[in-house]
Amino acid sequence: MPVIQGWTVDDYLACVALYEEHGVRLAADYEIVGVGSVCRRQASTEIGDIFRTLAQLDLPLHGFGVNLAGLRRYGRYLVTADSMAWSFAGRRTPTRCGSTRHKSEANCLTFALAWWDRVEAVAADAKREIGQPDQLDLFPTPARAAQRAPKLVQQLRPTRAAEDDQLDLFAAA
Repeated sequence: MPVIQGWTVDDYLACVALYEEHGVRLAADYEIVGVGSVCRRQASTEIGDIFRTLAQLDLPLHGFGVNLAGLRRYGRYLVTADSMAWSFAGRRTPTRCGSTRHKSEANCLTFALAWWDRVEAVAADAKREIGQPDQLDLFPTPARAAQRAPKLVQQLRPTRAAEDDQLDLFAAA
């Protein structure tokens, strides 16, 4: 995916213009366009302004490093997002799930799925707030994801023995 970089709204618009000057049609030719330099500035209102402005160009935006607070502020402008926030929180959270196999929740399936539930709730709140229940789902519900990618949901919610509670990061296909 192409990535738009900048610091101010004008910087990001200048980056879009550079793509266009070189014949790259971001809105027409790409399913996703990344927006860089975001993750450490989510508390600023300027990031929301940047995403809103870029979304008005009909760009299908991907936010790098977007945490729950960022999703609340500007998730409505994104098609996709990624985050290590759940893992960051998990690395600092002692095991709560009862496992004796790990010391923190960094790779705990139970912790990850609980985080996913919180992300889905934030995305649903954002959609209700702007009155667009038919907006593209940032994080589809397990039922909708099962329609699109049943294998992924099966991997995310496996039936496993109780002691096998860590995420299988390198599952065989």
